[in-house]
Amino acid sequence: MAASLVGKVFVITGSASGMGYAAATTLIARGALLGLCDTNADGLSKMVNELDEDHKSKVLTCQVNITERAAVREFLRTTKEKFGKIDGVANLAGTAGHKMGHFEIWDVEDQEYDFIMNVNVKGPFIVISEALKPGLMEEPGSIANGGESTVPPPPLSRLGTAQEIANVVVFLLSDDSSYVTGASWTVDGGSNA
Repeated sequence: MAASLVGKVFVITGSASGMGYAAATTLIARGALLGLCDTNADGLSKMVNELDEDHKSKVLTCQVNITERAAVREFLRTTKEKFGKIDGVANLAGTAGHKMGHFEIWDVEDQEYDFIMNVNVKGPFIVISEALKPGLMEEPGSIANGGESTVPPPPLSRLGTAQEIANVVVFLLSDDSSYVTGASWTVDGGSNA
């Protein structure tokens, strides 16, 4: 039986689409309270508008650029202030770049490289370092970092869905994963097996 998430408070970055959206909607359905952030304010609004009235009161949304430390700090503070605690964080914001990874490496300009590294490396570092400040997150707390990569065709003969990845994220945030620490989980349909 899955651990209860009722009353747990989680922060999800990149929650307006993809893995973040799927994780957020799954956590809401299981009774969690959520602080949701993304740079896509329209996507956040659309997601909230799709929720029933009861679930809307269990969500805080904010347009946040995770590469800006002050914005991340304020969002985490506001989430804790609204819900009284933070039990975990899922870093699911990410980018393949403005051209979505379809360019030769020698064509990548410094500005594009900096953008990708800022969102995919610096941003999650800022979120983790702010979330782990003493007194902010409950102990023990959970942090799940997600990302996408280009892999060969999987043995399962299909691409995975955002929901399949979100299911692993939800598990890692739940008490069911209380003995999991410092592990890398590959959710790739066996591509790297």
